[in-house]
Amino acid sequence: MASTDTRVIIYPDYLNSAKTVAQGRRIPADKAVDWPTIEQMYDACEKGLHLQVDKEWKRYPRSWCVLPGKELSFGRLRVRLRKEDGSPVNPDVPNKKELMLRMADLCKRHHSRSMKPGQKVQAGAGSSSSAAAAAGSSKGAAKKSGKKKK
Repeated sequence: MASTDTRVIIYPDYLNSAKTVAQGRRIPADKAVDWPTIEQMYDACEKGLHLQVDKEWKRYPRSWCVLPGKELSFGRLRVRLRKEDGSPVNPDVPNKKELMLRMADLCKRHHSRSMKPGQKVQAGAGSSSSAAAAAGSSKGAAKKSGKKKK
């Protein structure tokens, strides 16, 4: 007889505050995270909760299509909550619900959340991007077109 896999599966949509319960969110919206990534969830489990985690590049069946700009919600985690003898690996996380709540809390405090969406960490890029933004705004001011208002 083959042994069954006792790990729990967690998709990013389970923790996503932008989703409704019908769309797959499993925790209260006030405790959920806005578009969590699989990397943030992995770090929360492995480094924050000290659990054995495996990443799989699968999609949540309810949201299998890719939304523009939301490609990072791809993937799922398999988390081992119990040892072979049935005792919890981490006594602070006895079940899947508590795991999701703690993961959401740790994802909110993840270091990648302090960056703006689409921002990449580069040395010295701040001064050149602000100069380009200033140059772009002056071009826009010089190009006025359309009807004159009375």
